[in-house]
Amino acid sequence: MFDQHPLKSFTKHKKPPPLLIPKNRLPRSIMNKEGSFTGSLYISGYSLPCKLGFQYLDSNSTYSGRGFAANETGIKLLLPKTDYLCANTAPESSAALLHFEQTDNYGKYIITSRDPGFYTGCYLGITDNSYIFAYRPRSESNAFSFKRNGKVVTLNDMTEASNSDLELVCRDGGIELHKKAVYEPSQGKQWAAYVCTKGGDVGLIGPKITLKIAERNVE
Repeated sequence: MFDQHPLKSFTKHKKPPPLLIPKNRLPRSIMNKEGSFTGSLYISGYSLPCKLGFQYLDSNSTYSGRGFAANETGIKLLLPKTDYLCANTAPESSAALLHFEQTDNYGKYIITSRDPGFYTGCYLGITDNSYIFAYRPRSESNAFSFKRNGKVVTLNDMTEASNSDLELVCRDGGIELHKKAVYEPSQGKQWAAYVCTKGGDVGLIGPKITLKIAERNVE
């Protein structure tokens, strides 16, 4: 039953449960520079820019201190760093710089953090509870692809610096959002949610991904 999915069992603001290291670990091979690139991911369709990175949002935080950033109201928001991939619309949040390594399989990429402040060198993988997590081990079972209008697209198809109307897919299908935390004084505009691959209570992201490419054909 859908209600029994592991993602449904958490209470608000609790950190996701302990993880198991993914199976099928592979030694790091020689990276395929041709067709690999760096960039950042966004989700379109919201009143504030929605960035994919490694920051959640504490909806109860209203005081200053370490890890806080001021928003336009002068109130301080806590954006806790997490090794789970999140979507975040808080103006102080940031989109993580990621590296997309082209594999030997057409249109499939191994995604690694290249962001100095967020788990540099860690690979994005899928946990047993369907979250997307920054792992140290490399596994090609955790490859991702981009699709547009149902067709796989690669770097050669994405000719602009900013490429919209994309869907990010994995072995489970499209990615979803789960456990949305909202900063209420923002009238629902500032929020964060975990990124998962199934069972998300916020829903499927679908073809709303925008990829902003930083550098092409890079190891």
